[in-house]
Amino acid sequence: MTNASVPAAAQVAEQPAKITPNGNAVVATRYEIDKLTALCALLTEHPVVFPAAIGRPVLPLAIGILDALKPLLRPEATAAQLKDALRTYSMSLAYLLAQSRSGSWRHDLAGVPVAPVSEEHRSSAWDRFTALRARRNQLRQARRSKIEPAAIGGQAKGGTEASSEVVKPAMAGAR
Repeated sequence: MTNASVPAAAQVAEQPAKITPNGNAVVATRYEIDKLTALCALLTEHPVVFPAAIGRPVLPLAIGILDALKPLLRPEATAAQLKDALRTYSMSLAYLLAQSRSGSWRHDLAGVPVAPVSEEHRSSAWDRFTALRARRNQLRQARRSKIEPAAIGGQAKGGTEASSEVVKPAMAGAR
């Protein structure tokens, strides 16, 4: 096991969520690393099972991993905080995709495969993955449709000082 914080190198560049060329491993993006940074801040050690950098494999966790993590909890952290942080990570798109892959195995804290992911859990993870991805795509499209009219309106006025005043509030509201 390594240090409780995720290495700074993990924050350098983000790769899109993807499956490795051999088609088996799902790799961590900045999103997963950010969630793991919060989770590992609650722990005294960084478990090997969690990816330590962008592009490292995301592994399905063993059933009961929460109980295995509790002995690593920092004194100032609570079990409820740990449970919430673990839930946040395990609901990431990459984690759900990794869990839904055919032939995937669950891993203990040391990263050792301990049991195959059941067909029921695999199917459930795929359903949650597709629903979450669809919801995020809807939100992304909604944000784009709110931003585009403001940007077009500012360009239509020829880029004068008055038009920039109109665009800035619309852009600030979209954030």
